[in-house]
Amino acid sequence: MRQAVILCGGKGTRLGAGFSHLPKPLVPVEGIPLLDRILGVAAEAGIKEVILAAGHLGHLIAERYQEVNPWGLDIRTHVEKTPLGTAGCLLEIAGQLDEHFALLYGDIFLDFDLGGLIRRHEAFLPDATVLVRQSDHPADSDLVDVDMDTGEVKAFLPKATRDPAGLYRNCGNAAVYCCSRRLLASVPQGRPSDIATDVFPALLAEGGRIRAHWLEDTGYVKDMGTPARLVEVERYWRRRQLARASAAAPRKVRAVILDRDGVIVENREPLAETAHMTFLPGALEGLRLMNENGLACFVATNQPWIARGLLTEEQMAAVHGQLVAAVNQAGGGIRAIAHSPYHPETHHGEGVPALRRASECRKPRPGMLFALMEEHGFLPDETVMVGDSPADITAGKNAGVRTVLIRPANGAGSPDTTAPMADATVEDLQSAAAVIRAWSR
Repeated sequence: MRQAVILCGGKGTRLGAGFSHLPKPLVPVEGIPLLDRILGVAAEAGIKEVILAAGHLGHLIAERYQEVNPWGLDIRTHVEKTPLGTAGCLLEIAGQLDEHFALLYGDIFLDFDLGGLIRRHEAFLPDATVLVRQSDHPADSDLVDVDMDTGEVKAFLPKATRDPAGLYRNCGNAAVYCCSRRLLASVPQGRPSDIATDVFPALLAEGGRIRAHWLEDTGYVKDMGTPARLVEVERYWRRRQLARASAAAPRKVRAVILDRDGVIVENREPLAETAHMTFLPGALEGLRLMNENGLACFVATNQPWIARGLLTEEQMAAVHGQLVAAVNQAGGGIRAIAHSPYHPETHHGEGVPALRRASECRKPRPGMLFALMEEHGFLPDETVMVGDSPADITAGKNAGVRTVLIRPANGAGSPDTTAPMADATVEDLQSAAAVIRAWSR
């Protein structure tokens, strides 16, 4: 696939008067126009030709990319005279479209493997392939009903038409697509129409095939149409740049972030009673050694049992109080414990609805790690993540810290050949302390 269409017609009215002089795709993210960043993602994925489908203040987009093109792309701008929606504009440029093309939105921040989406589309060549993800606001997101065995899309579930009392899997439409020209036959003539709410449902009703591709754990896609979301995106980008720089040039270790279950204590699902807490072999000794070496130790733990209604914050706090006391008594120290109460699945109907969502602070996303480092004054290049699962190691990689995987000699733990490679693999926390001590010199 060599061609991408980027929809650039948004007015950006929700962003406020401060950006009213700009088309939405030219709003700066950390000083660089959003569209520049999207074009960079497209170029990295092997795209050679880009059509910018512009509308509001489209002349500014055309003028910029006549002058700015460090990616070596063939960039053309089409400015529609009458707004035709995200699908209607495709009919105006139908004669320029390849048989298969990527379809991106110029107001959605992208930092993910677009090439992976393209490869998935090219492997099956359906009428369209939709990027999907677990949403952090599923109740008011457009969802997709996907056959989890085959990857085929069965239906689109817009927030406006869903049954408010229904139970739906948290499979959100990330609004990034690969398309075949065949879908043009489903675009209504002569009126505005939308890809997700008009064209894709019509395509399925006519017997078309649409497949889903899940956003990878290291990817980030965000609609930045409001001031609050722009702040989120800019914070993400600053953290991401810091993580990349830190991973490239690690320094002497000063801080250690540890998973709880499977690293410090035995896995209990859930660990709701202090009487059930059992420290793993080598855990207390490892924490003592880290403390003696002057390392600041923290805990970052996913506790989805809270979202599921199987554990309360009070029960967890009691367990953590006893854990910290036992570690202190053994000569170790834990400065702070961060936890994520969220669970991304929404179709079971149990637990606490407000916590049934994706979150940047749920591993493998790096939010908890960044929050601990920022609050306590440590940088990624001087921090280590110790965990026993792929989610722990991926969270560490996403945060730009070094990683240690605990994999006991008896074979317990979570081996996963698809997970990123840890910087070190050891049998227990005492062995991890020795590895980290060498990194702290």
